[in-house]
Amino acid sequence: LKLSGEAKRGAIGKTKDTYSIKARGAVTGPVSVDSVLTFWPPPVAKGAREWVGQSIRAGEITSASLDANISAAAITEKRIPDSALNLKFAFEQGAMIPYEGGFLIEGARGSARLGGDSFRLVGSGRSGSVIMDSANVDIARLYGENKAPLVVNATARGDVAGFARMFAQEMDSAMAARLGGEGTAKFSLTRPQRSIVPWDQMTMAGSGSFSGVRVDNVVGPLSLYVGKFDVTVDKNRLIAKGVARIGGQTSNVTWQETIRPSPPGTMTTQISASGNPDAAILDDFGFASRSSMRGAFGAEVFAAGERLSIMRGVVNLNLAQLEIAPESLRWRKTKGTPGQFTLAFSKSTRDGPSAISVNALTNGATMAFSGSLGNNYRLLSGDLTR
Repeated sequence: LKLSGEAKRGAIGKTKDTYSIKARGAVTGPVSVDSVLTFWPPPVAKGAREWVGQSIRAGEITSASLDANISAAAITEKRIPDSALNLKFAFEQGAMIPYEGGFLIEGARGSARLGGDSFRLVGSGRSGSVIMDSANVDIARLYGENKAPLVVNATARGDVAGFARMFAQEMDSAMAARLGGEGTAKFSLTRPQRSIVPWDQMTMAGSGSFSGVRVDNVVGPLSLYVGKFDVTVDKNRLIAKGVARIGGQTSNVTWQETIRPSPPGTMTTQISASGNPDAAILDDFGFASRSSMRGAFGAEVFAAGERLSIMRGVVNLNLAQLEIAPESLRWRKTKGTPGQFTLAFSKSTRDGPSAISVNALTNGATMAFSGSLGNNYRLLSGDLTR
């Protein structure tokens, strides 16, 4: 980096050893981010300097320039007027992590400017299969009691699996293969000017829309498809609300995913769905419903899991509109007769069997069942009382 200018030492008040800076220079060839940070004046925005040094992990600086006229008084007070410093650089083939433990933006390129009292970075890149059309960083005020937070704003587009990987980074490839659909999103992250910031001191917000959403085996053997969802992001959660087809029937669905770092075993996924499926859907779970049931029932599903994998839940069915006539029993239920059915399930491992319990009450009859479902969601064994 070629520079021309001067640095002068002197005294200000009781401070005997101080200095002023005048410098101007430009890059004649590619240099690294670390090279540019070497010319970042030590008293200027230490938090922002640390963030740039740690968040921009790779890449080349293709051009840079420094124009500084910083007085000794400004350096002593550690408060430099914005116009007194103009450090600019452009970068490409970079890798950026917006926050500690966050997703990686690769192939990043853009430019940045450090003023005496402000910092701005404008860039773009990708995160896996998601295209980051913009990924900008702003600090409006670097100093004083009213110094501004560091704000990251981004707009992105891509497939559902790619977005899921961004916020559920431990998701395995098998889970990603179960996801489909595409959409766009924008989000922001606001955090103090420090290199390491606890999650509870960050604020994340965002919104997006997705269509053609697919989740295979979202509830047991039943898949969600042709979903259309609006997504919002608050401090801790990503919330998707919309309409999709589950087991061939239209359902209202709300999906919540915790996006903050969580220890293993934490229930980070919550899903609720409601609809009016046909009784034949129960055949997919190993129950011979087609030969003994006719009509539709009201269904509500509440489930939870870890990193998009459902581990436990409750299914509530309103049987009022069903006709039930088991071949092996003389008992019958006619349409319009009230009835309730509750199924609770849980599993200790993602690939293990599910323990289930069933309670039903209708037309003067009660039933209780406990058993287990295999990986194919078919009934393995159980005990029935009625």
